[in-house]
Amino acid sequence: MYRLIKPKELAEIENKEKIGFGKCANLYKKNNEVYKIIKQDADAKNMYGKGIEALVGLKSEICIFPKELLTDNENGFIGYVMDYVPGTKLKNIFSKISFNQIQQIIGKAETGIDSLSEQKIVFEDMHYDNMMWDDEDNSIKIIDTDFFRLADDMSIEEIKESNLSKFNGAMETIIGLKDYTLEKYLSRNKEYKEFYKEWHNRDVKGQKLKLCELIETIKKIAEKDFGTEFNSISEIVERAKSKVKEYEDEDLDIENWSEGNEHLKNLLTSCRDNEVSSIYSCADHGKGKPAYITVEMNEQTIEKIYNIISQISDIKDIGFRFAQKEFGKDPNFTIYMNKEKNKDEIMDIISQAMTQEKSKSELPENLQMITQIVDIFQNEDIGFDFVYSIEKNSNRLLLENLKFANSKYMDDSDFKKMGLKLRKDMFGNKQYIKKGIKDGSKEQQILGNMLRYLNKTYDIEQENPSNNTFKQRAEEKKVFNNILSRLPFVNRFINSKSKMLPEAVNEHSHSFEKQKDEFSRRLSNNGEYRKLSNKGINMQKQMINKTEKTNNTGIEKDDN
Repeated sequence: MYRLIKPKELAEIENKEKIGFGKCANLYKKNNEVYKIIKQDADAKNMYGKGIEALVGLKSEICIFPKELLTDNENGFIGYVMDYVPGTKLKNIFSKISFNQIQQIIGKAETGIDSLSEQKIVFEDMHYDNMMWDDEDNSIKIIDTDFFRLADDMSIEEIKESNLSKFNGAMETIIGLKDYTLEKYLSRNKEYKEFYKEWHNRDVKGQKLKLCELIETIKKIAEKDFGTEFNSISEIVERAKSKVKEYEDEDLDIENWSEGNEHLKNLLTSCRDNEVSSIYSCADHGKGKPAYITVEMNEQTIEKIYNIISQISDIKDIGFRFAQKEFGKDPNFTIYMNKEKNKDEIMDIISQAMTQEKSKSELPENLQMITQIVDIFQNEDIGFDFVYSIEKNSNRLLLENLKFANSKYMDDSDFKKMGLKLRKDMFGNKQYIKKGIKDGSKEQQILGNMLRYLNKTYDIEQENPSNNTFKQRAEEKKVFNNILSRLPFVNRFINSKSKMLPEAVNEHSHSFEKQKDEFSRRLSNNGEYRKLSNKGINMQKQMINKTEKTNNTGIEKDDN
């Protein structure tokens, strides 16, 4: 096990090719062997104990263990000898190895780890820089195993779990998941982030992780993203460089927008990473203007918004604003931060809240009512601004910019019945406001009155039987409105009615059949437009005759 090295032989070894060095030792190559000679200082020598004796002569498909230990004339430990691995460091070549070959070499390495674990050998000081690629054997070899140990105090399953986890951790760095271009590229991919979170959780739970599964997932995601097949990780990295450049530009934009406010920077980054689109942010720009953040409210973001609302609903001096001013476009949601002193705290809460989702039913009852009122406006294509302010002493509701569709109207008296007071802003636009409401029965009563009235007015269950998603309904209405807007007689009908005062809506429930008949009657002008098809045929014949005469006489044709 031990071999005596005389000073002359030691000097000869130290004159050989130096192929590596570290904090504690230097490595010299002699023929097909490597001599690891410990540096002559107390700290280096004290790091090595008797545990290394248990490793001498061990055979392994993945690890290179000491062949013999070396001592000097005074019987002091000065190093050891191990086999030389012909090749290069794994980190320099792994990205170029084909995916087909990776499956084989990883499988071989995992078999070697299992075999050593059954011998109760535990990996210590496991480092990716000590992993080599064997050119002759086409396999992974781990060198510098002198700090590995025999662990009689652990079960074989515990040792397997520990060894595999350390091997996978080193391999993640070699693949590029903890540094460089690949990590930056994958960090923006939602599918990868979800997979890696689940994959990592398995490691925390002590479940066996398959490194090939991780590599195969990276390959599939990149091929889906770029629309091409890849043969190696290096090919993916090359294609990802352009995307990483875009990401760096986005990071710079966020840096500029945040203007040195780290809390705002984190908020904008969270919005981007969680795909909460159409962000507009203002950090207290202008006198008397509160900081606010506006996000697009759609099917992808709505449950994140619910979670945000639930997380900050107990904070005073904030406001929630739901708005949709143009039909067919997604509405938006705004959070006003009215007090400068708690602005940063609120932004931090929102940043974290965007990473999770919550259903409407999990909101406090008063906020459930507000979202239900907003749903009615959205379903009915009513342009609106609905603000709910959570103030220090009392809460407040503000409803404005109402625009109605489908010949349904609400007049001022109707809003009085719901507990809202009418006023006009500086431009003469109507606003419906209720101040002084507080948590409890008064607030619930006002919101309940609004919700009951709107449900009666729009008869939601009868008029919206579709199970389509919110986004699908919006697209349907947009397309339908676009088609109608191209019909001349519809335009004439709309123009003729646009200057008329809105009709009062009866508070009682409208039947669907009556409303359908009423709409049909108005649209057809009491049946006159139903004869349009026959008239159209006659008009077409007249136009053809007129065109033929025009062509024969050389008179210019009428554009109409």
